[in-house]
Amino acid sequence: MNTASSPAFTATDPLAGTPLIKPFIQAALQNLPKDHAFHSDVRQLYEDFRQLAYFDRYGSVCFAMAALTAKILRARGHATEVKACHAIFSSADEEFYLGYKGYAEPGQVEGHVVCVVNGNIVLDFGLGNAARHYRENFYSAIACVASNYGPVLATSELPNGMRAQWRTDWTGPDIDAELKRQEPLLQPLLANYESYRKNRIGYLLKKLFMGTKSKGLLI
Repeated sequence: MNTASSPAFTATDPLAGTPLIKPFIQAALQNLPKDHAFHSDVRQLYEDFRQLAYFDRYGSVCFAMAALTAKILRARGHATEVKACHAIFSSADEEFYLGYKGYAEPGQVEGHVVCVVNGNIVLDFGLGNAARHYRENFYSAIACVASNYGPVLATSELPNGMRAQWRTDWTGPDIDAELKRQEPLLQPLLANYESYRKNRIGYLLKKLFMGTKSKGLLI
């Protein structure tokens, strides 16, 4: 059984002073029906984060990514909740536990969190540790419809043949304290996002001329 937890978030500048990790290249949105009213908002938010390199820089910090996602979507009129859980990614021959008890390394916080939107959509934009410790090209984001069946928050069958499940029968004991600690650290990221959102075309034109190393694929 492979496991990983989230590192503590210490960034104070949204795009400087934080080392880049290898870009994640995929997102799995296939379990969110394309006619679902929220689908376009999810795709736009994913693309915005990809352009801003937030998956590259902060994808391993699920607490920051879930809280930031919740703030942005709440400002757009959606009901959002940062939900404590752990995740299990399984294939025919192996399982990987993300945010499960007893496997946090020094500097990591036990547990995992996702953003639940309007009570029935689960967004996990904090999957960087799965790419670090499990599969190098693991999905940078997954969105799916919540099941809310007992301790099972959501289950998603992924295009690569894997199954993802988010469960609430164990959650990290320090998650609430960590979310509170990170609150002021999110402000530079949020301000940078709002600046980008107000001038996406100008930002993308600038990036086009400067070049980019990131790639993204929505399914």
